[in-house]
Amino acid sequence: MFRILLADDEGIMLESLKHIITTSFGSECDIRYVKTGRAVVEMAESFHPDIAFVDIHMPGLSGIQAIQEIRKVNKEMIIIIITAYDKFAYAKEAVNLGVMEYLTKPISNKKVILDVCMKAMQRVEEARQKRSDDLKIRERLEIVVPMIESGFIYSMLQDDGGADSSGYEELLGIRDNYGFCLVLEFGDRDESGRLTNAIGFSVKANKYYQDMREIVKDYFSCITGPVMGNRVVLFVPSSEPVLKYEERVEVITRTRTMLQKLEEHIGSDFRSGIGSTKPLGNAKESYGEALRALRESISHVVHITDIPSRQEDMTGEYPKELENSYYERGMKADSEGAAACGEELFSRMQGMYGCREDMEAKVLELIMQLEYRICTKDGTEFGLKPPGQLYPGDKGGFRQRQIVPLVPGKDAGNMQMRRD
Repeated sequence: MFRILLADDEGIMLESLKHIITTSFGSECDIRYVKTGRAVVEMAESFHPDIAFVDIHMPGLSGIQAIQEIRKVNKEMIIIIITAYDKFAYAKEAVNLGVMEYLTKPISNKKVILDVCMKAMQRVEEARQKRSDDLKIRERLEIVVPMIESGFIYSMLQDDGGADSSGYEELLGIRDNYGFCLVLEFGDRDESGRLTNAIGFSVKANKYYQDMREIVKDYFSCITGPVMGNRVVLFVPSSEPVLKYEERVEVITRTRTMLQKLEEHIGSDFRSGIGSTKPLGNAKESYGEALRALRESISHVVHITDIPSRQEDMTGEYPKELENSYYERGMKADSEGAAACGEELFSRMQGMYGCREDMEAKVLELIMQLEYRICTKDGTEFGLKPPGQLYPGDKGGFRQRQIVPLVPGKDAGNMQMRRD
């Protein structure tokens, strides 16, 4: 069925067109007709014609003006202009509006009208077929993409850590070099705040898995793993090696909102652990951190940086890459980036150093090493700065005005990093 709109202020012309089309195509066409430009626009909105024959000169809005209004919301409708004037006077504007054909009055040749109708119908059929093919492809992707994403997650979590995930990265369009993991855990919350009944909720989660995927992807551009027990692993690609403080808070807030939506839709309690950002090749470490965050806290949403570091976990694992990132950002005068790296370094150091004095020495070492690199790059002399540029902070800490250091705060029992 083709929906056809005829627009002309001459009743004879309308009846002629309707008769020719109805005689030739019969029940294949649903035909409506109007006599003003305004009615053309209104009928286009309510009738949604596939094909429209529009006269240039009608009362009120002209045919060109009516087509301009229609094109604001409908780019697909096939339009044939009818005019009693030289078509070249409207050629430029009509081309811009995507008009398919011109018919010049009087139209004495029936074959001309039929040829134009058949050409327009063929275009409509081609557009319908393309939409149908696109829908079939999307339906297939809805089946295939979750399988590819699950394969990526399984590859990431392999024990040997040697799996090549480059094929998955290409298929999934991952362009970033870093990312972090979220682990969603669901079940019945007991008195201690832990989630139980993993088997029962695993069955329920599989039933609602597609709904879970859609909700999750409303909040994060992420790779979604399969249901594993009462958990689902998400991997969120990132272009930066370290999330800034504000970005980390935003991730936590977004996760809380997402869990609330999941709980309302699925009827289960949810928790989430979030790991820190890692290179793609070390994404499994972020997964381990997310699990640890879940294990060592009963909070609704917990980030690994909110879990106190343990010295035995950090021994021999000094984050050299993070330190280098701090230097790189400092040398580029990226104060916010350097601050984010410094905060992460400070958090890691709390688990590696046994006393405040050791941490202060390491902070000062970082500051002086950054200054040395800047001086080397600029060709300036490195040495102790005069008073006012590098000076003692409160209670033994240090601050420096020019190197954007991050240093211990005033409370020796609960040291925090402060950007000068």
